[in-house]
Amino acid sequence: MYTVQLSIKDNGKSHSVNCHLDFADQEWSIPNPFGLWAEIVYSTTGKFEVRNNGVIWFWDGFAPPKRKNTIIIRNPPKSPGDMRHRSGNGQVFAPKNKSVGRRVLSWKTIGPVTAPVSSGGPLSPIRRRIMAICDLKVPKGIKYNYVAGPPRSDGAGVTNCNIFVGLILSYINGKDRRKMFKRIAGEPFAQPRFEWYKYARKIDRERSPSVSTWVPFAPGKIPKPGDIYQLTALQDKGKIKKGMTQHIGIIESASASMLNTIDGGQKAEEGQPSYACKRLKRAIASNGVTDGEYGSKAKLLGWVDMHRLAAAVPEVIPHEYQAGYRSRAYGCHLP
Repeated sequence: MYTVQLSIKDNGKSHSVNCHLDFADQEWSIPNPFGLWAEIVYSTTGKFEVRNNGVIWFWDGFAPPKRKNTIIIRNPPKSPGDMRHRSGNGQVFAPKNKSVGRRVLSWKTIGPVTAPVSSGGPLSPIRRRIMAICDLKVPKGIKYNYVAGPPRSDGAGVTNCNIFVGLILSYINGKDRRKMFKRIAGEPFAQPRFEWYKYARKIDRERSPSVSTWVPFAPGKIPKPGDIYQLTALQDKGKIKKGMTQHIGIIESASASMLNTIDGGQKAEEGQPSYACKRLKRAIASNGVTDGEYGSKAKLLGWVDMHRLAAAVPEVIPHEYQAGYRSRAYGCHLP
């Protein structure tokens, strides 16, 4: 990953922001766009394209109704180790606020940076919303809670981890939960489902966001709070066969070696059915092998990036939880 500082002058004052360039995935990110930059970019991340004429186009995937080429930089670095291209100029091309206009910008290299080792830092509105709902439904400090249906004693060998995820999503729009079940890509959005990776990829195919909502696991990539993660079984156990979905849940925080998760489908006490909701710690290896369910190992298949998903399905996500919304009202208002 590489970092450049982008600067614009306005009325004699310089407005600067740091921009990270991930050449492996050709993604840019501006973690905290503020001031004039908040009027230029629609979101905090997107794809970039290295053009044959020696410029980089920044594509802003969350710009309605389709992606916008918000920024262009000239004489750009070609790779993280590029020592020849250290500074240059560019242009604000298609800003979020049209009154900003097409302004000249300058850029300079800050230097290579290592990939993030944790998912900490400021959260986007949708992530804060999901975490607020989880805090209400599964309060920190309690051992477990029943929020995705009452406990059963039939020993049916089933789980409700999918119901828990659907329940949390259904509360995003606290004023009208029915809206969360609007059909997106042919299915009710917040319905309980185990294979979220199939649904997210279906949304990606139908809506063609510039940055995919489904993120396959890869070394160095780390999910963020609010993301829906998915585990696959590494061995046959009961009804779950090797390669099948073993579990889904919600990320509370993560690092390269640990997933802190909020999950349904858990045993309240040993020997009881799997209907409780808990906060868990799951150690994860560099190859994605992690602590699965009930003492077994599993593979982190990947996760649904909720920041990207919120932008891809604006019909169901209220505007106050979309990228770029400037408000502190991220609290949880449940009916």
